[in-house]
Amino acid sequence: MEIEIFLLASIGPDDYIEEYAYERLFDFITFVLLGRKTANGWEYYRLQLKPEMVPMQYRDVLFINGRAYQEGSDPWPSDDRTYTIRKKVTEFAVPRFDQMLAQARADALKPRAWDWSRDLIHHPKFTKQVAAYRKNKTSKNLNAVYQAVRKHYNLNRKQDSVEVIKSVLNHVK
Repeated sequence: MEIEIFLLASIGPDDYIEEYAYERLFDFITFVLLGRKTANGWEYYRLQLKPEMVPMQYRDVLFINGRAYQEGSDPWPSDDRTYTIRKKVTEFAVPRFDQMLAQARADALKPRAWDWSRDLIHHPKFTKQVAAYRKNKTSKNLNAVYQAVRKHYNLNRKQDSVEVIKSVLNHVK
């Protein structure tokens, strides 16, 4: 039955909300990744925000109980509450945009953690921190491991938490 429904689906994007992902990917490639190779090495593209440009969407930064704000609803609601939220996000993000862009560029150059056994437990860079945590199991040692891992790796959202690192340290050999 699922196959029949799949075969009856129309071709192409049905929902204009989903097309936003391609726009985000293009922005990531042009703003965050290295831009061009010159005689001096790789360079980033220059970027300057105009006063009316907002570097992020409010629904990218607002989460309620772990779910995106107004998830699955109209992406461009026009009530007063949404206007004030957009205004506050703009007031926060625009002055800090250069810092956020520099941080995103630095994170993009870091390697990803794929295999916790190889990338954390048996990695020579984390040997002392892992041994100290496994000996004492204190939150101070756990935080030291977490900060070292965050500094070295570009962690995704599911990996980037103290609880995940604690679980890895307690269960991965």
